[in-house]
Amino acid sequence: MGNLGHRAGGLVLVAAWSVMLVAGAAGAGAQETTTTVPQYGTRPVTIALEVRTDNPDPLPSPLYVPLRARLTDAGTGRPMADPYTVRASVRPSPGATPPDPRGNEASKEAYDFAYPHGTVEGAEAGVYNGVVIVPAGGRWTVIVNAYNTKEADTAKLPRSLGLAQIEVEATGPALQTAQGRRSSDVAGNTTPKAQTSEIALLFAHSIVAGLWFALAGLMVLMGLPNRRRLLSAQLSDILDRNLRRMAQALLWATVLVWGTGLLNLKKAVAFAPPLSSAQATRLFRLPYAKPYTLALYTKIGLYALLTLGALALVKEARRRVAEFDDARFRSERAAAVDPSPSPSPSTSPGAIPFTPRTGTAVATRPSPVSPPVANRAPGAAASSPLFRIATASLVAGGGAIVFCVTVLKYCHILSEAVRGLR
Repeated sequence: MGNLGHRAGGLVLVAAWSVMLVAGAAGAGAQETTTTVPQYGTRPVTIALEVRTDNPDPLPSPLYVPLRARLTDAGTGRPMADPYTVRASVRPSPGATPPDPRGNEASKEAYDFAYPHGTVEGAEAGVYNGVVIVPAGGRWTVIVNAYNTKEADTAKLPRSLGLAQIEVEATGPALQTAQGRRSSDVAGNTTPKAQTSEIALLFAHSIVAGLWFALAGLMVLMGLPNRRRLLSAQLSDILDRNLRRMAQALLWATVLVWGTGLLNLKKAVAFAPPLSSAQATRLFRLPYAKPYTLALYTKIGLYALLTLGALALVKEARRRVAEFDDARFRSERAAAVDPSPSPSPSTSPGAIPFTPRTGTAVATRPSPVSPPVANRAPGAAASSPLFRIATASLVAGGGAIVFCVTVLKYCHILSEAVRGLR
């Protein structure tokens, strides 16, 4: 157990160090600058709008229009570094007749712009990037407002601190079907392609996580004081003989869980983990970023605690097996010493006859009808408090991890569905 404890202890340190490295890699391009203090903008601003020509990602349709908004102080004309909520809406341009009659109404969608300054290295202060979707080809007017972020998070319509508009021209068929529903089959739309490597990585992580919980559950079973009354003698003997292999398998499963989890953290997260409170403040302005990040860090913390708890489970399982081995050794040694009959003068002339003491316990072999030693609970010692805590943590932590994974997947889906965050 000492060797396993040293290995698992080293594993925890390596895992924690790897989390820091991966988080650092994820946030390598998100270094905080001295000019960005996470104070929400409250002053009136002037907004200058332009259509982006340097959009880094291909857009699904010509009806997706990338825009850039520059916010400057209304009084001094200097860029506003403090974050605002910049939100856009689309209206038909006055006098414009869309080629497609289904696009003659204003879009009911609102598009929030992203503010990379302070989270992306080299991003300019006061520059917001976003994408709006016009309903159909033709001329459209995009209206952009700037709000105080705290006021924009409430259900009431906030007071606008800046207003601007720009006319854009788009070509292409409407993104609405005749029934008014979104359709991925309409010309101009593209279906996102699945990443095979990410699917394989997520599948491997799920499999090894399930294996880890199964092996940890076996360690709990072997550490129970009444385990031999619950299981058959044959099954108990099989578990006892393979305890070392199961402990090694648990160690390797722990390595694989952390390894695949760290790769997922680097490749398949919806939001890069923030490395400072300032970055977290800015990140939490994005839709669904806060619950996603909190669930992500909660899941990592629970895995770390369960990894430590696995040490207590293995230690208790080893102790129970050692107790049974000691009891079986004593029983077999007593059964091997058969009491010899008292020698008689006729067979041993030189022997001195004696009478055994009354009530002396004589060790005999167990009768065929008596239960074997393997079915008895030797010592009947209570479990250690650390083992009970580790067992409760395994049950509660497993349920909490499943909940965190559900929140992560749901927020990931919702964040991908939100438009205009590019």
